[in-house]
Amino acid sequence: MVLAKGDATSGAILLVCLDRGVHHALLERMPDGAGSVSWQRVGPESREPQAIADYLVRRRRIDPDLWLVELDIAGVEQFTAEMTGVG
Repeated sequence: MVLAKGDATSGAILLVCLDRGVHHALLERMPDGAGSVSWQRVGPESREPQAIADYLVRRRRIDPDLWLVELDIAGVEQFTAEMTGVG
């Protein structure tokens, strides 16, 4: 589900990854230093819903072009490991 629309051509993308409604990770496409992009974990260490909500509000205030996309995925641990390359 799209939680917030950003700029259609230049907006960054932040994935809010859940498993059956429980927060697991925030992933963002970021430059990797080698001229390409990779998905990296971002956000607060806490998985508390209020900490996550506060982080997302701050990010949108700083970057109104940011896309927030929520994914509720069975087996989200495997998904995030594959996306970030961290097993």
